[in-house]
Amino acid sequence: MRGSRVFPRAWVALVVLSALASHAWAAQAFVELDEKRLQRSLDTYYGAPYLYGGTSRGGIDCSGLVVAVYRDQGVELPRTTHEQFRVGESVPHDRLALGDLVFFNITGRGASHVGIVNGPGTFLHASTSDGVVRASLSDPYWTSRYLGARRVASPSTYLVSGERVGAAASDRVAIADRYPFINYELIDIPTNRVGEARSASLQFRTNVAGDVVVHPQVSLWDRVQVAGYLRVGNVLGGGAPSLSWPDGLVKMRINDQTGHVPGFAVGLDSRQLRIVKGTVYGDSLTTTRRRGLFLVGSGTLLYHHGFWIGRTRTHAGANLHTIRDVSLRDDVSFFAGIDQQLMRRVTLMGELDNVLGRGGWHANLGARISITDAAVVEYSLTFLGKRDTKLDKVLKSSFNVQY
Repeated sequence: MRGSRVFPRAWVALVVLSALASHAWAAQAFVELDEKRLQRSLDTYYGAPYLYGGTSRGGIDCSGLVVAVYRDQGVELPRTTHEQFRVGESVPHDRLALGDLVFFNITGRGASHVGIVNGPGTFLHASTSDGVVRASLSDPYWTSRYLGARRVASPSTYLVSGERVGAAASDRVAIADRYPFINYELIDIPTNRVGEARSASLQFRTNVAGDVVVHPQVSLWDRVQVAGYLRVGNVLGGGAPSLSWPDGLVKMRINDQTGHVPGFAVGLDSRQLRIVKGTVYGDSLTTTRRRGLFLVGSGTLLYHHGFWIGRTRTHAGANLHTIRDVSLRDDVSFFAGIDQQLMRRVTLMGELDNVLGRGGWHANLGARISITDAAVVEYSLTFLGKRDTKLDKVLKSSFNVQY
């Protein structure tokens, strides 16, 4: 019954790590919406003619309407529909409120049209044929194309001074959330992110041994992530290709970050990490259990420095390799990581894994570049600092879609 004594110690240490990781100066969050002012703005733009690229009463398009209405709230939002779809937090259809943004897939390529909820079951939007009009969310046309909703006035919308993004210093600019990609995980360690409701991704990984891992994942209800891992060995290397048993991951987000309280997620990962170790007899392949049941806490930090125009996220957690006869020495380990967004489309990542675990800790470093909003390339170096394990180089390509 060693587990009854050790198990609580592991989770207490996790809570301490996560709380420390999330504690930092936080920029102002946009959480209060002046509903009277917003309603006046909506009434002002009602009936305005449609003009592609317009943002004024003389002519306006759908995303321009959102920009104009929230500018009256003292907040500068991103200009395009795709970027607006990343601001704030996701809202279920049955909890829509005044000011929420509703998005539709008109072109078949994701979020391509946006409106603003202006009453129970209705929204205001800029129609190409009729200008700014009201519409019903229960209309079959809109129901069949409904993609999701975002609440701008939420703890997830951080405001920074405009001088950091090219606007006037007095402007309050909302940086799009998770722009321009979703962090399901860093290099190897999990985060508390599960993606967006109705989103999926397909990832391909290869390493110096020539193995290829096919990694599909899907987000459900904005709370659950389900993923699979299929490893095919020696695809790009020497020798005959070999197929391994597939592994899987299920992760559920418990809460979003609120102030300095990090967001948490719990999950189960069946992956087995294959480590190439150098010995006097040459290279030998071994398999080591890394992560089974895990709990992770993630926090977002913002800094004043003008160069860091993105966000800093910290992640810390613990994993339990088995639930049978748990011992701190053999079955529990900790992990921590950080990712820093640069120039909107570049993220640098660093992490420590298997801390206090069997075999000792190791470090991973990587860089992630978003080619488009849906395509991401990542290069990482793993097993830094381990004398008995060869440095591995991993190249990943990810493709994200909305459905």
